[in-house]
Amino acid sequence: MFYSNPAFMTEDGFQILVTKYFEIILTFGNLEEILPPEVIPESFIPIISHLGAKLSVSLIIETGNCFLYSGNPREFATLTNRENITSHLVGFNGTTYLLLGGDGDVYLYPQALFDGKQVIDLTHIISQIRDKTGRNYVPKVVQIGEDLQIEFLEHMEIFSGKIIIVNGTLLKEGVAKVILRSIGMNLVAIQENESKIGWGLVPENILIPHGHIVHYAAHDLEYDTLIDDFVEHVHDVNYTCSRAEDDLVVTNILMLNQTVDEEYHFVPSSFIISNYFIGQTVSNLVPMVHIKLGKTNTSLCTFVGVVPYSSNNLVNGTDEIQRPQNAIYANVPTFQDLLRTVESEILEGHPDIPRLFNESGAQDVS
Repeated sequence: MFYSNPAFMTEDGFQILVTKYFEIILTFGNLEEILPPEVIPESFIPIISHLGAKLSVSLIIETGNCFLYSGNPREFATLTNRENITSHLVGFNGTTYLLLGGDGDVYLYPQALFDGKQVIDLTHIISQIRDKTGRNYVPKVVQIGEDLQIEFLEHMEIFSGKIIIVNGTLLKEGVAKVILRSIGMNLVAIQENESKIGWGLVPENILIPHGHIVHYAAHDLEYDTLIDDFVEHVHDVNYTCSRAEDDLVVTNILMLNQTVDEEYHFVPSSFIISNYFIGQTVSNLVPMVHIKLGKTNTSLCTFVGVVPYSSNNLVNGTDEIQRPQNAIYANVPTFQDLLRTVESEILEGHPDIPRLFNESGAQDVS
């Protein structure tokens, strides 16, 4: 990563390196022998963030037990922490904080946020928790003054430190995204009672573009995820829930042969959740999601026998879930049946054209 030159040594013991990525690195054995710890957030962070912005370079300061890393406004930086010492990460617009496990606290300092998003990527930590427990996990978020603190109290052997978003309560909703698996989570203030406001992680909506096929694995979904249309349909569009082996396929393909008007070009859309119908082991339970595609205002595909996570399963900092009880699924048509029905309608009156999906014994779902 580093060039051996240019390298400089100052009179007061700092070694200065310039990397091939135009980062400036200052290294000192133990800066705390000279400066008290509180000077870092009160003095060093404002200084290096100001220099990074003015010089358009990233700055790194390493001491015996502290690591400071500041990006700059001219790049979409990815900042990582040191696993076993306290890390201070300063990000600008478009920064991703890629956080690793360990036992060092991590302080995040979002700077100069305009239209850019900042992403806190916790997938490395969450994947280790899932490997250990076989379950999804949502960490706890607590407010400390104007800061927000993310904790992993039940899994200290994986990450025993704390993640502190400095002035996190002052950020606009949606500016900072937290990634646990695949879906972005927003830091949201939640009214716990008349006198207390708590904080939690709420999943972003999954929006399905017209004419696309979107595919998610069941374990990538978050509890209470809403699946909706990207834009409102010009005409009423109905979706049908179907099954392809263990996968759920929500599709509007049955409308393919319906002429709404001459100017409206209809292209089928589908949303697939793989392993949705397994649900027989703790590791494969499907979180409760709300599928409101098309003209419906209620959740689609709430089949009898599909046991979602319990309603309080992912309260901040918990991973308790409800075990399935001998699931017996409702009469769900297969995706093959839908294809056969659409094929029959489109090719009606054309007996000479071979059918691809018209297998004997298939169910007519029209």
